[in-house]
Amino acid sequence: MDKQSNSTPVPEISIGEAAAAVVDHAETAMSARQLVQTRMDAVELSTLTMRELRNLYDALRLAETSIDGIINQPQFEIGRTHHLNAAGEVIDGLHTFLLNGIELVIHVAKSAAPTTAEELEERAWLLLKYEAACGECLADFVALAAQQNAAVDGAAFLARAGRASV
Repeated sequence: MDKQSNSTPVPEISIGEAAAAVVDHAETAMSARQLVQTRMDAVELSTLTMRELRNLYDALRLAETSIDGIINQPQFEIGRTHHLNAAGEVIDGLHTFLLNGIELVIHVAKSAAPTTAEELEERAWLLLKYEAACGECLADFVALAAQQNAAVDGAAFLARAGRASV
């Protein structure tokens, strides 16, 4: 009785054919990345309220975390090489877009000049969420929290004293 193998035979190819396939894949991956290249503009984001920036940050962070989990699945790799296939490149482009969006939101929030205690508090929460997500130094996080709390308390004091501006 002949026993048949359950594995698929691997075709023999020359080094030239293999090199051409790699170049082909790289070109496909580049065009796949271009599918997700969209712009987020700092000028456009600067028109958002602090609450809107905070909500946008939350949405981008959630999407980025989800995409991060998806991109590490085997179906987005070429074999077991840990190199992304064309679909993986599209997902990676989306992941990069989301990370850049997060950084842009934080840049806009840091550059803004909130004028009310409410706006200062929204910005404080946004910056603290970001710093906590980065999680590199507890002392830096505590210092930022104290700084943001002082700014919010100062603005609230000024508002109670009848001075509307921070």
